[in-house]
Amino acid sequence: MGQFRQSVDARFEGVENLIRKQRRDSAGMLVMMRAAASDFDERVSEVEERIAALEARKS
Repeated sequence: MGQFRQSVDARFEGVENLIRKQRRDSAGMLVMMRAAASDFDERVSEVEERIAALEARKS
């Protein structure tokens, strides 16, 4: 029975380690996605400003 308990404890520890790793990975991906979205938003804003300037020249 002691060997079974050790085996189960080792498996639980492995699962807990995997969960911790996945949480860290998910947090890192979230940070990267926010940065990418922010960068995209800045670039779109620049394009909008250029379009507005070109339209103002036309008038």
